[in-house]
Amino acid sequence: MSKWKLLAENASIVLVGSFNPSIFHPEWFIKKGLVSSDWDYQKDPEGDLLITREVSQIPFPDEIVLTVQQNKFILGSHLASNFESLKDLVTSTFEILKETPVSLLGMNLVKNIEIPNDEDWFKFGSIIAPKDPWMKLLDYYDELSDIQKTRFGLSTQTMILPRPDNLDGDVKVKVEDLTNLSNKETYKTLKIDINNHIILGKDGITKVSDVLNDHWDNTYKFSDKLFNNLLDLNLN
Repeated sequence: MSKWKLLAENASIVLVGSFNPSIFHPEWFIKKGLVSSDWDYQKDPEGDLLITREVSQIPFPDEIVLTVQQNKFILGSHLASNFESLKDLVTSTFEILKETPVSLLGMNLVKNIEIPNDEDWFKFGSIIAPKDPWMKLLDYYDELSDIQKTRFGLSTQTMILPRPDNLDGDVKVKVEDLTNLSNKETYKTLKIDINNHIILGKDGITKVSDVLNDHWDNTYKFSDKLFNNLLDLNLN
């Protein structure tokens, strides 16, 4: 039986470069055949559609959201069934916008989980963020109450790992304790953010689609396996 429970997940593709947010309009995607012409984007019940010179935000069908700033392009979804669609939409978009300079690409997987058991919760934190080096800094540690000692531990940690391929970049794994943010002492939640960071270099204009087509599937599987190993190996 698993000692943790998945609460939410999100996948996204992030590009860093130079963009013109105002061109990313629903009509542009429809005209270019990137989304169905049946899409009635004007019936936006949440009012989330925003198109300006500085930022565009488009809620596509099926819970896919695009946010474009002048230096960043982010396409994401919290539905696992859409993760392949993210790659298809970005590659198709930048096959058309070949002249757009892009220097960095991120393929990100974020999962929120719950570890309900107290013993498992504290064990996980103490393994990936050992307390001993920090305890030595506190000459008053023995004077702390039991409640105070439970507040001593992992809050946010980021590890940089080498990439599993020959692409230029790294893999950043960030673990964040969301318990305090939830204001529920018994709701022990973690956010695990795995960012596959890739430097495209001078030829980044032509590399966006190539990298996504060649590496998206393997990268998603790698991130998912890394996520499961992180938990299973430290919660056994």
